[in-house]
Amino acid sequence: MLAALLACGCSSDANNNNNTPATFEEACAQVPGCQTPENAVDGPSVAIWQVMLQRDASGAASVGEVREVDVPSGTGVPQGPLWGAYRLVAYDAAGKVLDAQAIRFPERLVVETVDGTSEETDFTNKASSALGYLEVDASVAKIAITDADGNQLDARDAPAPGERRSASLAGVRRSAVLQATARTPCSHVLLLEQSDTALFTDAIVNEGYKLAPLPLSAQAVIQAALGRLTPLACAAVGRIAFVASDTTTTGAWVNGRFGDMMIINANFDVEGHTFDDAGLTNAVTRSILEGSVVHEAGHNVWRLLNMEGANNVAFADGWWTERQRGPARAAIARTRMLRGFGYEWRRVHDSFVAQGWAKPYATYPLARFSSATPSDEDLVRHGFMSIYGNLDDAEDIAELMRWPIFGAASRAAGLADGWGLLETADVGCVQMGAHGDKSVPQKLAVIYTKLAFMHDLGLISDQAFTRCAGSNISIPTPVNGFTVYESGSEKRRFDKSPSAIIGSRSDSYVFVMTAEGTASFDNADYAATVRLELQLQSFGLLEQLLGAPDVNLVAWPRGLYPLAAGSPNTFSLAMPDQPFGDFQSTKGWVLVTNATNELIVGSVYLEQAFRPRAGVPQTFDPPLQFRFRMKK
Repeated sequence: MLAALLACGCSSDANNNNNTPATFEEACAQVPGCQTPENAVDGPSVAIWQVMLQRDASGAASVGEVREVDVPSGTGVPQGPLWGAYRLVAYDAAGKVLDAQAIRFPERLVVETVDGTSEETDFTNKASSALGYLEVDASVAKIAITDADGNQLDARDAPAPGERRSASLAGVRRSAVLQATARTPCSHVLLLEQSDTALFTDAIVNEGYKLAPLPLSAQAVIQAALGRLTPLACAAVGRIAFVASDTTTTGAWVNGRFGDMMIINANFDVEGHTFDDAGLTNAVTRSILEGSVVHEAGHNVWRLLNMEGANNVAFADGWWTERQRGPARAAIARTRMLRGFGYEWRRVHDSFVAQGWAKPYATYPLARFSSATPSDEDLVRHGFMSIYGNLDDAEDIAELMRWPIFGAASRAAGLADGWGLLETADVGCVQMGAHGDKSVPQKLAVIYTKLAFMHDLGLISDQAFTRCAGSNISIPTPVNGFTVYESGSEKRRFDKSPSAIIGSRSDSYVFVMTAEGTASFDNADYAATVRLELQLQSFGLLEQLLGAPDVNLVAWPRGLYPLAAGSPNTFSLAMPDQPFGDFQSTKGWVLVTNATNELIVGSVYLEQAFRPRAGVPQTFDPPLQFRFRMKK
């Protein structure tokens, strides 16, 4: 879950404090961000139904309790996963589908320990539960769960609008409190009381976990953490449970997850830090809990946006109704990421690994002082925000959510810089923030590209992005098209008729960007066109013979692309009136840091080229840099 070590000078008496709150209001006043969420939302509300769905060990699914809550209308219905073996469907009296959402029951229960390991329990053939969401509509007559073919498995009559308001129901006070101070995109999240067993899962109880009382201070800390999340991150979280464990390592795990449900260890006890009301009067303890909630939300997002296991991506995408095309679907569409978040994240990371700019996952041990421990500089150079983020792609994403969002608050709470559970482990943010000029140096290229990816998706806010990246690191791109730099100084621009498309060659899909301007040859300027081609997806032999795969599954370029003789990636310049000035790249690289339907930003770093008409190579010393931008 968090960084691996417990290295901290904190006293074991950390929680000896007499400021235990008597009311939630007192608890909230002690926690920065509880009363004034960072991502508060103003404006009108919309009513939604939270639908509890159950699946038994045989796979039979049923519709359970329905509750009505208000969420900000700008956020709308919380997004369901990109795919699932079931659907939650709202029908009118004539049987017409009015709304629908994919439902994916949890495949496993995961608990993360303080030493950096995970304990997983397979739930493939066990009873399970999931929350689904529908917009409240008086014309909805029936709420049902169906299989992938649309066959109804269970149904119930829809309640009338207002009939199942959460404020009038027993056992949901925590949900109402979440909206009492200021509304956030997480206003739908349920904080489960000890009595809310219907919203829990009996099968988890059978594994030795049961609902525990929710301390007022824990509620305040969780509310502050949720107030820092963006709409997309909030959509991934449905329930938060404070859970006691019957296992022998009761204090040795921090958080866990079960589908949309985040699980917090009620028995957490590390170096005197505990998650009860007395313990949470300590700022460091609160920071451990709040940061871990943000981290676990990153895991929830990873699951929400992943397509692993989907048999038919196009069909899964077709499950989205107009009402359900909210933050998650918008993020996928903006980045053309229909293969899923995990797939694209690994592709980007591997593009740097292939060129020696990054290290593969699990390169570094979590032990701080082992012989293989990297320096902070090497850890960041090789693409990781923290030592824990190097474990795998899921932890990489979770750490790149946690620290940009919560790093500054963690430090303000008194957690010193370091790698441990009781330390602020945002070494990537620290080094990006210390960068002194408007550029992206190689040593920060991997971590900056990943941070920009999180920002492009909407997983971190503009404010969190700037807190982490600082005010300098960037690729300045003053115009649409290409801007040429040499030794850091602008030399010329190609900004006429800029164009960027995803096209195709006989063997692959490619990103093609062109722009016109002038270039110099033999002390004279001539009209010229620059052209960048980056291979996005190659075709196999059968695809070349039978037809290319669906272009809609091809994402925009992002990451590192080598330029070399014979490479599928090319950068060229053409002078129609002086062809002896034409050149094609033979050595260099292309870095793409931002890639959405609205904005593509990157840089071509050119060391050598070949002039085909003249038949001679050319070395650029110093190298040329063509920074490019395409903004709608």
